[in-house]
Amino acid sequence: MFWIFVAGFLGGVIRGLVGISKYIGATPTKKRKIRKDWLAFTLLSSGGIGLLVGVFIADDIRFALLAG
Repeated sequence: MFWIFVAGFLGGVIRGLVGISKYIGATPTKKRKIRKDWLAFTLLSSGGIGLLVGVFIADDIRFALLAG
């Protein structure tokens, strides 16, 4: 059960990183600054949501990772 939580959290963090990379790459000519507190909040919140979703998909670790 522990690994389901970890997989859900990791899936959420990966989803958050993809969103941040899209934000940075949206306008390549414009230099964007990323605040560290915003980055930490975004990754922790997406990881937390992924963890909660991973709990509902408790059958398989792969599904928990994808759902996260």
